[in-house]
Amino acid sequence: MKMRNMYLLLLGCLIYAGSSHAAYRTMKQIRESGVIKVVMTREFEVDQLPRRQTPRQYENGLLENLAKRLKLKIKYVYLDSFDEVFPALLKGQGDIAADNITITPERLKKVIFSNPVAAVTEHIVGRADHPPVKLQQLKGRTVTVTRGTTYVDTMKRLIRKVPGIKLREAVRGMEPEYLLDMVGRGAIPYTVADSNYLESFQSYRSDVKSIYKFPQERYIAWAMPPQSKELRDVVNLFLKLELPVYQQKKFTGDWEQIVRRGYIRVLTRNSPMTYYLHRGHRTGFE
Repeated sequence: MKMRNMYLLLLGCLIYAGSSHAAYRTMKQIRESGVIKVVMTREFEVDQLPRRQTPRQYENGLLENLAKRLKLKIKYVYLDSFDEVFPALLKGQGDIAADNITITPERLKKVIFSNPVAAVTEHIVGRADHPPVKLQQLKGRTVTVTRGTTYVDTMKRLIRKVPGIKLREAVRGMEPEYLLDMVGRGAIPYTVADSNYLESFQSYRSDVKSIYKFPQERYIAWAMPPQSKELRDVVNLFLKLELPVYQQKKFTGDWEQIVRRGYIRVLTRNSPMTYYLHRGHRTGFE
């Protein structure tokens, strides 16, 4: 009986090991399928027109350029909550996770990351009409953050320094943009957001402001299963070629250079007539 139980245990381990290997796709499998899959949360629908590119639009633009370079189609796998992103990635539901994800030592134990696609700082955000608040004045007040994000750990470290601040982890589906909206409407007093989320939100809403900027700069990158080292190398090569294009301010080349760059820029003026949609997404003013 003991031998039989040991055999079943060993068989279960082998099955588990085999399933973990099946939870990711090699570059060959991705190319043969013709599709690269990306997991991310559903984007918060705003009721106003953002005047600058959102973090989601920025990442999606890079992802679509990556798929174009690899001659693949892109499939977005949308999830309801951020705490589902890493489990879904490791179960094989996506090849890449791209959701304004911060690189942390804890996450590096589970996944591998691309080169950074952005650098951000974290901010405690309150209503714009509130008087200035010092950290000590937050004692007894509640800061609501998205469950599963780095904001939870950031606030726990702050609470160790400033005991008395209350931390609330939002229920599923309350992502950073939604919490910023709740702060602006007065539904909650404070939240935490990355600088790129806050700047994008403030481009069309004037009812929120940063009341404290955390000093540490953090890096945003794309996550992949730990076995996907070949995919990571391909992604990193793409980012090294692509990101300087977004950072360069002046282009003086003629048609040949425009074709190589992959897009053409049009100079126009900001007005209701120049606000446009791109592939169904509100992109903003030129």
